[in-house]
Amino acid sequence: MNITVLLEGRAGHEKQSLAIVRELQMLTDVNVQQIKLPATSVLGRLAEFFNIVFSGGNALGCSAKDTDLFLGTGSRTHLALIACKNKYRKPIVTCMAPEPFLRRWFDLCCVPRHDGMSPAKNIFFTDGPPVLSSPELSRDPFKGLILVGGVDDRSHQWQGEDIVNTIEKIVSDNQDVRWSVSSSPRTPEATVDLLKQRAVSLDNFQVFPFQETPRGWVEEQYAQSTYTWVTADSVSMVYEAVTAGCRVGVLPVKWNNPNNKFQKSLDYLHERKLIAMYDNEGQNSLDECDSGNFNEARRCALEILNRFFPRVLRQGI
Repeated sequence: MNITVLLEGRAGHEKQSLAIVRELQMLTDVNVQQIKLPATSVLGRLAEFFNIVFSGGNALGCSAKDTDLFLGTGSRTHLALIACKNKYRKPIVTCMAPEPFLRRWFDLCCVPRHDGMSPAKNIFFTDGPPVLSSPELSRDPFKGLILVGGVDDRSHQWQGEDIVNTIEKIVSDNQDVRWSVSSSPRTPEATVDLLKQRAVSLDNFQVFPFQETPRGWVEEQYAQSTYTWVTADSVSMVYEAVTAGCRVGVLPVKWNNPNNKFQKSLDYLHERKLIAMYDNEGQNSLDECDSGNFNEARRCALEILNRFFPRVLRQGI
């Protein structure tokens, strides 16, 4: 099977596409071609659409005539995917929901059920975004990971000192665990500085600012850590940690809308005992979390094979 993946430059979106590709590769023989789309305006995307559809040359920058399936995540990829469908007459798949006026052109949209979309033949509901699973290197029962999000005024109010106080309590209450704490691009410097100050007095607590960690560091930590705490605003990392098989807890943030889709998604995981929510009363054991199989990328990959390549499934997958 030949797959062409369109990449738009946003790491979170690209991870979703590549997670599905990796699961497909684990199920069958797959040749992958990645195409990075240039950043452009809406008018530029329209020009790109017509260029792909009507150009007799190589508008994507490489040959796609042998492609069996096109895959892309993020709005930047949508028009280009539709153009590929029109030119090459092959299925197109995306994660998340395209705009309603574009949705009917897609053969399959893998959409988190917390988005509240109505069912349709080309909609496949997932329990969260497809994320890369982490191979278990050697999980350490005395190793923990804490991932800190940060500012996003559209969704929540960032209360850095409260977050740091909560992290300090978790670390102090679990002295037998060695905790690695990492920030994100959204974490204010003031929060990182406060974490570093608190780490001085705690022997089992080390801070790793995101810009000082190499590529793949977080995935390696997932694979090695038994326990992971994530701030609620970093929902994708919650799903990554659950998929990796960690026992996962979520640190609350102050949402602008307490009934938003992200909190609904976390509530869903909590009801299934896949995560724990931080309890201000101090009952914060993660030992009861189910660290079993949870892999939405695998479900998406199986759905793709079932819909478009059923012969592969009949051959024993």
